[in-house]
Amino acid sequence: MGTHHFEEHEGDPLLVLSGPFTVEHAGELLEVLRAALDRHDSLTIDCSAVDQADLTFIQLLRSAARTCGGRGGAVTCRGPVPQSVRTAASRLGLGLEFMTATGSEA
Repeated sequence: MGTHHFEEHEGDPLLVLSGPFTVEHAGELLEVLRAALDRHDSLTIDCSAVDQADLTFIQLLRSAARTCGGRGGAVTCRGPVPQSVRTAASRLGLGLEFMTATGSEA
């Protein structure tokens, strides 16, 4: 799994991801997301440094977005979304509309 750390962004947690996020480490990312969503209704994610992503990465982000949406919150993307993430989403027939963009276009 790539690396992650939390910061604060406008009162909500900011999860900064970098490196590869693929099926081999999906369980670890799931636990990171669960821990964040156990404490917060909204989550901002910066995945601009994710250099490898697959379908499970998109599925986990989409699941987090649905969880937040069900609580009246949202998953927000900060910074540019790398091509690896866009490609993984398009393979699922999805855009990234489930994430609200801030800063650079998502």
